[in-house]
Amino acid sequence: MSASDPAPATLGRRAAFRAWRRSRPWWGALLVIAGGAELAVAAVVPLGLVAHHGVAGVSGQALGLLLAAAGALVLARPAQHAFLGVTAVVLGLVSLVTSNLGGFLVGALAAITGGVVCFAWTNRPAAPATKSLAVGLAVLPLAPPGPVPEPPVSTVPQVLAARSITAYGVRLDGVHPMPTATGTRPMLRLRLESAELRQVRHTIAGGRPRLAQRAPLILLDHGVTFHTTRLSGLLLGGVPLTLSAAAPLPALPVPLPVLHLTNVTGDQVHLRAGRAWAPGLTLRAHAR
Repeated sequence: MSASDPAPATLGRRAAFRAWRRSRPWWGALLVIAGGAELAVAAVVPLGLVAHHGVAGVSGQALGLLLAAAGALVLARPAQHAFLGVTAVVLGLVSLVTSNLGGFLVGALAAITGGVVCFAWTNRPAAPATKSLAVGLAVLPLAPPGPVPEPPVSTVPQVLAARSITAYGVRLDGVHPMPTATGTRPMLRLRLESAELRQVRHTIAGGRPRLAQRAPLILLDHGVTFHTTRLSGLLLGGVPLTLSAAAPLPALPVPLPVLHLTNVTGDQVHLRAGRAWAPGLTLRAHAR
């Protein structure tokens, strides 16, 4: 190593920073912060073109601070990228009519573009396209085109817990009778375009031995069907939400673009997906 080569400690810090940067929507967050800064500056520069009408005189500074906070939160909490991205887009659009045409369009365009990048960001790696998986219940072979009959649902008590679930293209499909070994069981059905589950633990409490599956990350796409008797979690990080087959929400005419829940617990969860990727999935058996 020559005297001009970087020190190993410097290389380690650079690698750590690159890994940190790639684990969050870096460029989208920077665009949102830059758009907020431009809106705040445009509201106070001494130009004759800048118009202030009542409360609109401080709207640019307020929107700028909110956008900067949203960008910083995306970097600090990348799991909230979808909600914060939508928030940045809405604030950018609002600035067009409340803050000197969105800071002469520059700030609004930066905020809207950054919000779209944050919303569309994903940290998922490329998943193999040769397998189909029913997570936590069974491995299913690739099925031929056409409708596939639902496999029997286990009646053994089981619980799925996850630190967070982010689902895209969510459609509430009501309550449906699912086949079991002893008849049918009413279960709540949700259809998703794709889903991302983090820090997952699936426990099968009945039977001997007791089984537990763990995975730091599970990615599902190519059409996901989610059945459960009860699902609870925190919406937007703090609003309790419970869905169950006994008291389901009415079916929605259009799908929700995104649904993000934290501290999720689901009973008798049955997942099916056209494609799944679960790095680090482990299965352990515990004697009672």
